[in-house]
Amino acid sequence: MSNTLHGFEREGLRVTAEGLLAPTPHPTGLGDSLTHPYITTDFAEAQLEFITAPEPNLPRALDRLTQIHYYAGKVLKDERLWPFSMPPRLPERDDQIPLAHYGSSKLATEKTTYRRGLGYRYGRRKQTLSGVHYNFSLDPEQLKSRLPASARKNASTSDAYFHIIRNLYRHLPFLTYLFGASPAIDKSYNVPRTPKLKPHKSHTLYAEFATSLRLSNLGYTSEVQDQIQMRYDSLSAFIKDFAWALNTINPDYEAFSNDDSKQLNANYLQNEQELYALFRPKQQLAPGEKLLQALQQKGTSHIEARLLDIDPSHPEGVDPATIAFLHIAILHCLQQPSPPLSKKETKELHENHQEVIWQGRKKDLQLSIQGAPSPFHDLGKQFCERLHPLAEELDQAEGTNFYQESLTHQIEKWNAPELTPSGKLLANLLDNGIEFLDLGLNIAEQNAKRLAASAPDPSFQQEIERQTKKSRKPS
Repeated sequence: MSNTLHGFEREGLRVTAEGLLAPTPHPTGLGDSLTHPYITTDFAEAQLEFITAPEPNLPRALDRLTQIHYYAGKVLKDERLWPFSMPPRLPERDDQIPLAHYGSSKLATEKTTYRRGLGYRYGRRKQTLSGVHYNFSLDPEQLKSRLPASARKNASTSDAYFHIIRNLYRHLPFLTYLFGASPAIDKSYNVPRTPKLKPHKSHTLYAEFATSLRLSNLGYTSEVQDQIQMRYDSLSAFIKDFAWALNTINPDYEAFSNDDSKQLNANYLQNEQELYALFRPKQQLAPGEKLLQALQQKGTSHIEARLLDIDPSHPEGVDPATIAFLHIAILHCLQQPSPPLSKKETKELHENHQEVIWQGRKKDLQLSIQGAPSPFHDLGKQFCERLHPLAEELDQAEGTNFYQESLTHQIEKWNAPELTPSGKLLANLLDNGIEFLDLGLNIAEQNAKRLAASAPDPSFQQEIERQTKKSRKPS
């Protein structure tokens, strides 16, 4: 649909042939990580982040991501891009994980200080987790026209996006089941002892029915941020909670002295990027502009979905069918009623999501829906079945079968949990009697070869090269 924009951010760790974090600085062949528009680093110096510009055509947006990977693959040479969300073999001590370094300018040092603060707050190991972010927007007229009639009157663009976000949280357990791809970890991640995790071989731990350990309490969560309790009832409510977190001192964080640049500040959030929400309202930022300021002045321009684990079966870390399904699901969330999220409903959704994270592939899993036990897999299949009209509509508009085929693929997962990314990964691990580390290295090598054999787009490869050279020039 030409009135839709799609964009991606994919994180991934550079590793050595032994599966260790690459000790090398950000490769000069990838440009300056501070100023390159397509290739930067995330938390660690070895943690690459690839970014695509918004595109109205989904296949083109996905191809742009492939092209950036192709370019990087030529530069990395002996290093490989780790294919999992959970990290490879990590050093014994947190301080042996080098922070991303951006230079000596004020902005560059602030970015590194921010990451140092994250390390003190959450531990550097947690920050090495990687994922794929999907950015989605619809033009204002489409947004309003697809809202239920009861929600359409006087609705703003921001109202429509928050309408979507509330319903995405309501459907999060289904999405995590379908796309979670992190049921196992290397022991060097140093998790607390728990009966939920079983040992495999010498250095691997796994959870038998888990979907996404990245989204569990072992990974992409924060007890401190849970205290903030961000509201998604409206833009104004979100801004109020966001501003409170950005401007309120957390007594526990005051223990980290600012004198030696251990963190940017002692507030609940050092800056806007620290909000660990799986769905975030966003706005295009002018140079030097802050997100909170932009949301206050201009409202919401798009949604950033941060729930996706890296899919190891695709060199780019994401299956096109996944994004096609998310596109359908987002439109469904827009067209369905979306009342405010009460504290009771939010608590139930959180508890259900935790169950799916750890037990999602268990066929007889029961979730609490308005206090009553309900069969999770039946609910998920029914949810997908309701999306058929939207899949047909999108295919008709694009002249393809792309969306309907994606939907069929997701429905199959409810009948066969072993077809989910987490199911496939765990079967590969256990059936082959292989360590998590060795499986990752094997897949990383296969993905590198697949990328090298893919067809480059000469014009976009030249554009990446141009931006790489430009990023290295002094401003």
